[in-house]
Amino acid sequence: MAVGMPTHKVILCGEYGVGKSSIFRRFLDNSFTEDTGPKSTIGLDHFSKEFTTSSGKKLRLVLWDTAGIERFATLSSSYYQSASAAILCYSIANRDSFNMLSQHLLETAMNMRTGKIILCGNKQDLESAVSEEDVVDFCNQCDSVISKVFRISCKEGDGVRELFHAIAEVLQKDAEERFDANRIQPHFDPCGLQPNKSECC
Repeated sequence: MAVGMPTHKVILCGEYGVGKSSIFRRFLDNSFTEDTGPKSTIGLDHFSKEFTTSSGKKLRLVLWDTAGIERFATLSSSYYQSASAAILCYSIANRDSFNMLSQHLLETAMNMRTGKIILCGNKQDLESAVSEEDVVDFCNQCDSVISKVFRISCKEGDGVRELFHAIAEVLQKDAEERFDANRIQPHFDPCGLQPNKSECC
């Protein structure tokens, strides 16, 4: 029986106004708009794209956008459900959005549980209010919860393509490691006998 292409749900998390919808636009059609506020949302809540990893494996990423609902309430648990990865976003030009990362990280980790978390600083084209040392300190405090760290500019398009290709690589590697771990599970023999022997204690 044929097996379909692996599909992974990827979600965007972080403070309102850090550029999550701009990341979604770049993923959707490589576009950018200067508009801000509720009118800048696209109207789509998710969109899928096919990626090929460096090993030639194909997989599909389905990116989900918050569509601005985090401005009014916390995201529902259904948003995190079945997500393979979360892009934890902040604005490099907004220190407050960086300071709120711990709260978003906790909420994401509690609801997503086994997914990968990628830290993404957007608006690299603006003057930075967050240093690289700040980011390193934050990651060190997270006890290796962060899988990858990126700095991007949705306005200029810098780093966005690399961000999603890196996510595809991380998820493919994780899937292969899970497969290998399941395949080599040791046989449990309480009697210390070989599996093909009929005697038992």
